[in-house]
Amino acid sequence: MDYAALDVAHKELQTLANWHQIYLIVGTISETAEGVRNTSRIIRPGKTALLYHKRALWGWDRDNFVPGTEPGIVELDGLKIGVRICFEVRFPEYFRELYRQKTDLNAILFYDVSDWDDTGRYDLIRGHIRTRAVENVCPILSVNATHPYQTAPTMLTDASGAVLVEEERGREVLMVFDFQTKQPDFGECGRKELSNQLLASTGFLSPDS
Repeated sequence: MDYAALDVAHKELQTLANWHQIYLIVGTISETAEGVRNTSRIIRPGKTALLYHKRALWGWDRDNFVPGTEPGIVELDGLKIGVRICFEVRFPEYFRELYRQKTDLNAILFYDVSDWDDTGRYDLIRGHIRTRAVENVCPILSVNATHPYQTAPTMLTDASGAVLVEEERGREVLMVFDFQTKQPDFGECGRKELSNQLLASTGFLSPDS
């Protein structure tokens, strides 16, 4: 890996963030004292970038990376955002961590593609994303590569799993959405109350949280 070239790319992204006063979350890799990590880099205008390292490693990932330890929660312009990477969508536990921290939005960075048109995998991962949103009463933004065949969506769901916007599968596009937090509706309040009771009964959440 050409880490010098990667460092140049990171600096260029930081310059763009500073100039346009925007936040960027990008997939990359990081060389650490413990080894190489699969990383989400959260780039903030005028500030040091924050890092979240993938923890759910299997197969090729496990052969090439070491797992991270950070919780993957950042605050950007008053929004508490949870960050997850690809395979982690398969595990409710990684998202229950975010529920306990009361995130406003969860983001999943995918590089999930296939050499053949695997629509079944696309539908399955799409279902995972919607379920994670429903379980944790939190909107989810997912982004993915498109080539050769996209097997996870680029989309935004609300806290009840309804799809607010989904880009056409396999097409490179800039998705734009005016995201606003909202008060939970009747069903969302119920899911939160019962979830808190269940978590309190297992010692993962105080009863008054």
